[in-house]
Amino acid sequence: MSASAAPAVELAGTVDRLTVIDRGLWQPNAPERFDTVPVEPPAAFHDDPVLRANPWPSNSEMIVDLVRLGYLGRGRLTMDPTFGKGNWWRLWWPELLVGSDLDPVKSPTGTSIAFTNLPYEDGLFEAATFDPPYVCVDEETEILTADGWRKWDQVLVGQLAYGLDHESGEGTWAPIEDVIVLPAKDREVLSLEGQSHSSITTLDHRWPILRRRRSGESRTYEREFTTSRDLKADDRVPLAARCRDLPTEASHSDAFVEVVAWFWTEGHLERGRRGEQLSYGKISQSHVVNEPNCERIRSALAAEFGPDNGLFPRTG
Repeated sequence: MSASAAPAVELAGTVDRLTVIDRGLWQPNAPERFDTVPVEPPAAFHDDPVLRANPWPSNSEMIVDLVRLGYLGRGRLTMDPTFGKGNWWRLWWPELLVGSDLDPVKSPTGTSIAFTNLPYEDGLFEAATFDPPYVCVDEETEILTADGWRKWDQVLVGQLAYGLDHESGEGTWAPIEDVIVLPAKDREVLSLEGQSHSSITTLDHRWPILRRRRSGESRTYEREFTTSRDLKADDRVPLAARCRDLPTEASHSDAFVEVVAWFWTEGHLERGRRGEQLSYGKISQSHVVNEPNCERIRSALAAEFGPDNGLFPRTG
């Protein structure tokens, strides 16, 4: 796989995604201690239109919205209360922010949320920095849905799509939570082209990867997330994942599944003399070069539809 930066106009600087949080809403109880964690916010805040449009009455509602919008996900490098001056926040995962780790408490500003499971130094933070949503891919990118492969303008919220549980490495069907379409503009992108992969992504697009780790003579791969900007030559990007939601009882015969597979890979629909689409197709194989394949196709057809009668009906 080769990687190269596609021609584009480079953006003028990076705009951090910041949201101002009322003092008192952040009350971390730290299980670990760190040398220094500055509590002074940066001189100026650069908030995003998405964030400006969404005021949150509580941290729990903020977290739910940020997860839905893609600001928080099952990965690292998501929140930085040190304003870029440290790196210890890489040690925790944002899913600690949801579910049972959120406990309602009272704060000086009213009902609040205590984050009981984060490696924060004791203290209050007025701001937190978020990664941008994990955008963006080009308009030709497709996603596998229950209705087939679809592009961005062919999918709907709630439609089932095939995704990856990166923690387990398994694939699973889940409803699409949101479709984020950003305005067209010049952006710096990364083009990846290989025999089994083709993509164009912005540099902040997030990838599930297997990253090589060395320990003495041993070499292992750990599941991580990274961005297009930080992809390394020896990172492995999963191309497929075994579905964990497969049915335990067959809904179709093995012969039918095999016939469909042969038609999908080696078949085609016929056209009439005037170019019109006909309602039948053909599966093509060379009986000279691939006689074993021909025999498998005959066996599958016979098992599913009965013995060959020597005639091909053309009635549709």
